[in-house]
Order: sequence, then C-alpha cells, then structure tokens
Amino acid sequence: MIKFKSIRENVNEALRNPYKGKPERDLKRKLDSFESQLQDLIKKSRGRQRREIEGEIRDMETKVQQVKAALKENVNEDGHDDVASMKTKVKVAMSALQKMDQELSKLSDGDSLPTWWTNKVAVAVDKLDGMADYLDTKVESVNEALSGLRGKDGKTYKVDVMKSGRKIQFKITNQFGDFKTINLKQAAKLFEEQDLEKLQADD
Repeated sequence: MIKFKSIRENVNEALRNPYKGKPERDLKRKLDSFESQLQDLIKKSRGRQRREIEGEIRDMETKVQQVKAALKENVNEDGHDDVASMKTKVKVAMSALQKMDQELSKLSDGDSLPTWWTNKVAVAVDKLDGMADYLDTKVESVNEALSGLRGKDGKTYKVDVMKSGRKIQFKITNQFGDFKTINLKQAAKLFEEQDLEKLQADD
C-alpha cells in the first residue's frame, strides 16, 4: 500500500510543473543549476553502478525538462514583441494594484503600514507615473508629426502608425473624419514616396 501511494505521488508530481509561472530570470538560474547537477550525476554514474544513481538522474532530468517547459510557456504567453509583452506586464501590474486597493479599503485611514512597504509603493508609483508620461508624450509627438499628410487623392490625412512584430499598419483619417486601417502596400499607393519614408522613419 505504501509503495502504491509513493508511485501515485510521483505520477502526480510529474504531471504538475512546480516551475510554471516563475520569473524568467529565476527559471534560467535554476536551469543552469539543474543542468550542472545533471552533468555531475552522469559523471558520478560512470564510476559506480548506474543503478545506484539512476533515480537521481531521472529526477534531475525531469526538473530540467520542467524548467525548459516553463521557460517556453513564458515566451508563448508574453510574446516576442515589445508592445505585446508590455501589454501583458501592464495587465499584471493593474491586477496587483486592484488587489492592493481592495485590501487597503479594508483598513481605516488611521491604520499604520510597514515603512519598507510604503517606501516601495512610493518608488513604484513614481516610476509608473514617469513611464506613463513618456508614452503619452511619445504618442502625441508621433501623431503631430504625421498629421497633415496629403494623399495622391488630394485629401489630407492624419496617420497613426501601428506595429506588431514585423507587421506595419496605418490608421488613416481624412479631413472629413472618415477613417480606415491600411497596410504598407496600400499606403504606398496612397502617399508619395517621401511621405511613405517619413511614416516608416517615425515608426
């Protein structure tokens, strides 16, 4: 009965990945450590009966595979593009802020909090505010730079550049308020070459 329970626990553990959702930096550190330990175990197995150490080797191989799977999953969830990755991270930050807001609402204004915690919040808020200002300024400057472009059809356009990985699209709005999204090929037909270069340069 004990042996069966042990086998069942090992199977359950194998199905569960304890490294899932861990920070990428920690996962890479663990992967280096586990791979190094695995190599050491393999070397040791050459000097004595492999049967004595094969259980440890299997356990370490499982850990290496679990960490690699967790790293791969992190890449798939976050995406390779800066904007896609940052959108995911901002959502995580918003979730954390909402959670803190809910917990703080349970406290009275006269309650005290640890100094280390309030200091961390002050620093984080200052950084978040600065990052938001940067994005706000950047988007405004791009919009201003791409306003008033004259198309080959004689209309004047405001153009917003949208990039996702290698894919570039343009949201164009004419002076009458009509707007649509076009791709690079369509933009080449609508705008002069120098304006198209400006669009790509500003992006």
